[in-house]
Amino acid sequence: DELSIPLGTIKTRLRMAIIQLRKYFN
Repeated sequence: DELSIPLGTIKTRLRMAIIQLRKYFN
Protein backbone atom coordinates (compact mmCIF):
# COMPACT_ATOMS: atom_id res chain seq x y z
CA ASP A 1 0.00 0.00 0.00
CA GLU A 2 1.14 3.53 -0.73
CA LEU A 3 -0.41 4.63 2.56
CA SER A 4 2.10 2.50 4.45
CA ILE A 5 5.00 4.53 3.04
CA PRO A 6 6.50 6.81 5.72
CA LEU A 7 5.99 10.54 5.26
CA GLY A 8 9.76 11.01 5.30
CA THR A 9 10.06 8.84 2.20
CA ILE A 10 7.32 10.80 0.44
CA LYS A 11 8.97 14.10 1.30
CA THR A 12 12.31 12.80 0.02
CA ARG A 13 10.72 11.66 -3.25
CA LEU A 14 8.99 15.03 -3.67
CA ARG A 15 12.25 16.85 -3.02
CA MET A 16 14.09 14.75 -5.59
CA ALA A 17 11.27 15.22 -8.10
CA ILE A 18 11.38 19.00 -7.63
CA ILE A 19 15.16 18.99 -8.17
CA GLN A 20 14.66 17.01 -11.40
CA LEU A 21 11.99 19.46 -12.59
CA ARG A 22 14.26 22.41 -11.84
CA LYS A 23 16.93 20.88 -14.08
CA TYR A 24 14.44 20.68 -16.94
CA PHE A 25 12.95 24.15 -16.48
CA ASN A 26 16.17 26.08 -15.88
